[in-house]
Amino acid sequence: MAYTKKVNICGIDFTVEELPPNARDDTFMGRSDIVACKISLNADMPAQQKQVTLIHEVLHCILDNHSFAKESNDEVLVSTLASELYRLGLKL
Repeated sequence: MAYTKKVNICGIDFTVEELPPNARDDTFMGRSDIVACKISLNADMPAQQKQVTLIHEVLHCILDNHSFAKESNDEVLVSTLASELYRLGLKL
């Protein structure tokens, strides 16, 4: 079921929404936009994967907000942190 909620990141309210993929071959899991203050999650994912992906996108927003986002291994770092934070019980 699709939902929309808010999450505060670095003192800024972001809208979190679930969206269906745009096409059969659209494999996005999540996207973040710090200008629009929006995080989009793939509505077709299982609930656990949505939680990990939300954590992942929040981490991207934190890094972007503090100008750390352009590191070459940013995606690996964020994916690793998101998986481990979820495994340790973090839920947003």
